Amino acid sequence: LYQRAAQLRGGQYDEAHNNLGAVYGKLKNYPKAIQHFQRALQINPRHAVAWSNLGRVLLMANKPAEAAECFRRSLTINGANVAAHLSLANILIQANKLDDAEKHAQVVLKLIPGQPDALALLQRIRKLRTGAPIQPPTSGPPPGKAGP
Repeated sequence: LYQRAAQLRGGQYDEAHNNLGAVYGKLKNYPKAIQHFQRALQINPRHAVAWSNLGRVLLMANKPAEAAECFRRSLTINGANVAAHLSLANILIQANKLDDAEKHAQVVLKLIPGQPDALALLQRIRKLRTGAPIQPPTSGPPPGKAGP
């Protein structure tokens, strides 16, 4: 179905190529996925989701530097793309660029206060910086205090 849709408008249907890329990505056919995401981006270079999807597939294909560039491109188009911020933060942690990774996690927390993946990234960054053990978040009253 997506392959037929990709032929619409003389092959100039960016959403169809983006969807085909997603299908091939789920099938772990990364070369085909990359091909379709790139085609979607040739048609519409401002397709933030296609940039993010291309980054995700490049990351799965073990190409983190290329993936990071795709996530950056996605974020220049849509700075509220939480998945792109989180993915880029993870790549930056792997590259030991902790300050930059922290900035992306903080942006996510401004967009979605308490977002669990962003909180986990910040804990991971703290541990990498200090060697301090990661403490699980506490719920309920502090020790020694009675609850309501």
